[in-house]
Amino acid sequence: YVAKVPREPRELFYFDTSREAHDYDCAPQLRNIEWKEVGTEEKVPGSISTYTGNRKSISQVDRQELETKETGYTPTALFSAMQFHEEKYFLEAANLNHSDLWFFLNYQAVEDLASLWLYDRYKYVTIPSTSKQSTQKYEFVLIDGTIHNKARSAKRIYVQVKNGNKSLDLDYYKDLLSMDNDEVWLFSTRGHININQGQKASIVCCRREKNTPSGYSIKVFKIQELLDFAFDKNVLPILPKSITTWVKYINDGARLSIC
Repeated sequence: YVAKVPREPRELFYFDTSREAHDYDCAPQLRNIEWKEVGTEEKVPGSISTYTGNRKSISQVDRQELETKETGYTPTALFSAMQFHEEKYFLEAANLNHSDLWFFLNYQAVEDLASLWLYDRYKYVTIPSTSKQSTQKYEFVLIDGTIHNKARSAKRIYVQVKNGNKSLDLDYYKDLLSMDNDEVWLFSTRGHININQGQKASIVCCRREKNTPSGYSIKVFKIQELLDFAFDKNVLPILPKSITTWVKYINDGARLSIC
């Protein structure tokens, strides 16, 4: 749910002396709030976590505290305004292009986009249980979903994604590749990946190939490929709402700025 709060604080607070309010320890309450159902967690651009104490409550944590381009709102606050059809005001002030998508997406949405791009391009499939905070070198692991000569591959694909102006060093991740044909994919949306001898890229695939002189093969890609994937109309049905909401917003804003 998202909430629309009255502008005047005096209209907001009241004290409930009922037995039910006392039992739930919520005598101080808020009123005149308009609520609207959004849907499941994947549709929300922020992060939702349960309260750590004994109370049965949830809290929304906005991990993107910077204001969005020319609106004065964080992405989560802007998303809330959009649920009440107030986006036209913000679009009138916007001058957007496709690369602004990285500002609106949180780190989880960018990870989703990278994994879906790898599925679309190579039929790599994510292993959900591998997405753990304890694995600092990678966000998740994928397997090759294709069948080669009636056999399946045992190789593993490790993925690290950074959203923002953050750089990565490929050498730091090579020790993940223990088996021949294992791969590590590094993504940096507005930074770069240091490869070797000053070579840099936004997306890098490093594959373990023991028969080569270096033991590895490297492919590089431009971050524009990931953006083109996000804005491809044929791809939209498989993208989560946390991404398509901002794709539509940017597309609408771009049309308005052209007009």
